Amino acid sequence: MAESTKRPVPRLGPRRVVALVAGATVAAVLVVIAVLSWGDDDGPTSGAAVDPARVAELERAEVERNEQTLEALAEFGLELQDELSPVLEGLQAAEPPDGSSRREPTAEELDRWRGVLDALATDAEALPLGATEHNMVRRGFALTVEMLGSSVDLVEQGSAADPPTAGTLYGLSGDVRGQAVDAFGMAAMQLDLLYIAADKGHLHVVLRAGEDGAPIDDPHAGHGH
Repeated sequence: MAESTKRPVPRLGPRRVVALVAGATVAAVLVVIAVLSWGDDDGPTSGAAVDPARVAELERAEVERNEQTLEALAEFGLELQDELSPVLEGLQAAEPPDGSSRREPTAEELDRWRGVLDALATDAEALPLGATEHNMVRRGFALTVEMLGSSVDLVEQGSAADPPTAGTLYGLSGDVRGQAVDAFGMAAMQLDLLYIAADKGHLHVVLRAGEDGAPIDDPHAGHGH
């Protein structure tokens, strides 16, 4: 009969034994947690249930935050309507949309326009964040201020350039000014829709070139009262 060959049984050192025992203990704990976390037939136990009172509290807080944000946006929209009128009047004189003769601004006028825009940029940055539709208004108003600042820079560069280059720079300033007006128009329309949704009626904010000027590309024309 052939002799059976017995392989030596590997011996576990103390560290290996401790590791195996620890692993078995962790596995047992996980099994207990899984059992306790699930009921017999109904899935998760009541410990994971949503608190209706807490949900209602969060919903009320969100509604209140959005109301405050909406009022802040409305106030800023009206501020833009008033504060930007002299800036737009000067920018339109520097590059008239009807192609008439331009009037170059003085250094004092440029400084004054920049002061207005810098103050408005600070106010825009301080506007509170809200829901996505509120943030669209916030960004649109901020973009209006940024673009008008670029338009002022182009006018200043144009006033210091030779005639051929000056014409190009003034033309670009008019293009950027138009984009700023478009950004304002989209934000103003969104603000009006938010006001209507909040049962506050219409809120029409518009840009004018000069205090008594006609609205520039009135976004609300033909859209309600």
